[in-house]
Amino acid sequence: MRKQIMVFDDDPLTIKKTAYFFEKQGYEVTAAESGCKAISSFLGNDFDLVLCDISESDPDGVTALQAFKAIRPGVKVIIYSGHPFDSIVGHGFHRGVDDFISKTCHVQKLVSRINKWLTV
Repeated sequence: MRKQIMVFDDDPLTIKKTAYFFEKQGYEVTAAESGCKAISSFLGNDFDLVLCDISESDPDGVTALQAFKAIRPGVKVIIYSGHPFDSIVGHGFHRGVDDFISKTCHVQKLVSRINKWLTV
């Protein structure tokens, strides 16, 4: 059975590129462009990992993250953001987050980190 990843970001291009790389790695990818869609998809699927930007709206990524963890505490949630790590931690966004990956990292590093979390 293929591992399932949800990519939650308000940028369609980011979703398209990220989904493409993970599908090439053999993962099943579901995209969500809003907090409402992300939570709705999460309720209807058994995701192994959620890759989530924090600057979303309706609700924002942090609220969605808390909902994911409340629904299924064991799910891996990775923040994938263009914001500096310090600003995320400074606002307390690290609660419940399993990892932080900068959007500026090379795609192979992103794939490597996700592969690591899905083999844990």
